[in-house]
Amino acid sequence: MKKFARWRQGVVFPGVVAGLLALAGCASTPMARVTGSHGGMLPGMAAPGATLTSAEAAKLNAPQTLGQTTGVRLPDGGMRVDQTIGGALYSQAWYDKAGVEQHAVFYGPGNVPVTYYEFGPDGQLQRVTTWYPGTTQAQRVEEYDEQGKVTQFTEYWPNGKKRLSSEADVETPYGPVWQVEEWYDNGLPKSLTQRNEDGLLEGRQMQWDATGVVTSDIRYHRGAMQEDNLQQ
Repeated sequence: MKKFARWRQGVVFPGVVAGLLALAGCASTPMARVTGSHGGMLPGMAAPGATLTSAEAAKLNAPQTLGQTTGVRLPDGGMRVDQTIGGALYSQAWYDKAGVEQHAVFYGPGNVPVTYYEFGPDGQLQRVTTWYPGTTQAQRVEEYDEQGKVTQFTEYWPNGKKRLSSEADVETPYGPVWQVEEWYDNGLPKSLTQRNEDGLLEGRQMQWDATGVVTSDIRYHRGAMQEDNLQQ
């Protein structure tokens, strides 16, 4: 995964802009197991909408000659790099005194944060949070492993309740599976889907109606139905 450009004393790198845009794109690059900001879904699941808002997309297409990069020295010896496009704040990235990125923010209209990137001590991307435009309500949170792959993500309804959660390598009696859980906006469960590394249904699969009543409860093994718990 391409990291942000690093700063050195006395030098501000114009390439920070490219680094930030590359990182935003990195989260959407298809992975062998689970995709990032533009996916993160398991085999057979419909992909959610892109993380980038229309405002962010418009800024990506803005003439780069209008961009300006400014470095601000921090009291702890680190650096904050501010990026503006057309006079409006586009992004900020924070670095420690060794030049390792710590976190970065993309902004929407009115300098309202839209996407927030968090890094570990070694500069490895760990988490990406996307908010509903113009609010402080999280819309999607992604967790990354050391290889830069999404291991888990959660999406939320505008009311703050969970809408969908996807997690890789969840242990079951049949081995690790990709697990997807969905909820109604009233907080009640909607569905549970589990698939093995080949994309086949594995383990318990369930569905509920909006009142919390179970409408389907079937156990699978490698895509073959083993047991219908509602018919017993």
